[in-house]
Amino acid sequence: MAVPETNAPFPIILIHATLPAGATYNPQSYLNAVVERLLMNTNGGLAFGQLGGGKPQGVMPEDGLWFGDPYGNTGVFQKWNSDLGQYIPALMACGQYVDDNVRESSFICGATKNQKIITPDKAGTMMLLDDDPQNLGLQTFGGSTSIHPDWTTHQAVYFTLDATAPADTSFTINADPNAKDGQTLDFFIETPAMVPFGTGHAFHLTWPYVLWNNGLAAGATDPSPIVDVNTRVLDHFQLHQVGNILWGEVIGKNYQIATGTHLVIVTFLEANALVGSNRIDVNMSGNLTGGTLDKTKWIVMKNGNAQNVLDATANGDFVFIHIDNALKRGNQVTVQYTGNDLKSISNIAVAPFGPVDVTVETTNGGVHGPGTNGGPTHIPINPP
Repeated sequence: MAVPETNAPFPIILIHATLPAGATYNPQSYLNAVVERLLMNTNGGLAFGQLGGGKPQGVMPEDGLWFGDPYGNTGVFQKWNSDLGQYIPALMACGQYVDDNVRESSFICGATKNQKIITPDKAGTMMLLDDDPQNLGLQTFGGSTSIHPDWTTHQAVYFTLDATAPADTSFTINADPNAKDGQTLDFFIETPAMVPFGTGHAFHLTWPYVLWNNGLAAGATDPSPIVDVNTRVLDHFQLHQVGNILWGEVIGKNYQIATGTHLVIVTFLEANALVGSNRIDVNMSGNLTGGTLDKTKWIVMKNGNAQNVLDATANGDFVFIHIDNALKRGNQVTVQYTGNDLKSISNIAVAPFGPVDVTVETTNGGVHGPGTNGGPTHIPINPP
């Protein structure tokens, strides 16, 4: 049942304490004495905060909000973040009443630098990455004879075969039970040109549960054989998930790239980590041959102390490193690579680098909007 809005007055009761016995006052001193002893009682709540002005250097009473903007724009509601020790934009949330409960969606800021998101000038429904039939990015694999692509990322697969393996080695591309009907995934298979074998050295590809056209010639779903020791050979396959069946299609085969052209030389770009996480993301300038790396070749220092590296994995244009302790705000972290097993997608070794600084950031921020602990107007009473 809707409750009608009212403009009822907000009662404030002022009470003054007893004046000292025998005191004499002129009108002004009497007024001052009364004001000094005033007490205020209300039967409602009070909200503390600051409108505009400079950024508060400490938390206001009752975790009061600041409506301002240090970047000189129109101003946004900001709340005190005890982890950062400063005011940051408040969390944005929206909600609706469903099945006698309030269901809420919160929007968390994941930006590592100032960003602007411009909404389209039309009505519609927000689509998540999981709803997109194909996403930008690449899943890269290498150094293994059996891979498990993740269909939930909707990203194409690039598999660099181990060209030093014996002839007739079978490489398995496993199906993903999480694939959804209507999905299509592209697979790019490369036999690199760093082999001790001659022309015709060939491998096999195993595609469990994939239905191929019976008219395909024998070996059509295998990778193309090596042309010579100076040529990279690539093949393109495509799988479609329809009716809970994986349908396979050969798009193109025997693409040949001379090793002197189209080389991908990969270098370090930046390294980032989140407060509370034990993972460091090392961003490289190009796609890598994916797979597990030698963790002993990665050195992570935190506040001058060496950390225990649990694992290091290359995928896409990132190396993901896990250490055994979560990072905290203010940690000084560096990472260094000293190995030779990190390679570009064209199988060119990445030169050692570092130590380089790791930017440790927080995701505790939000954007302008009501918090999860709001009053009737959805202005946060106690910021989340």
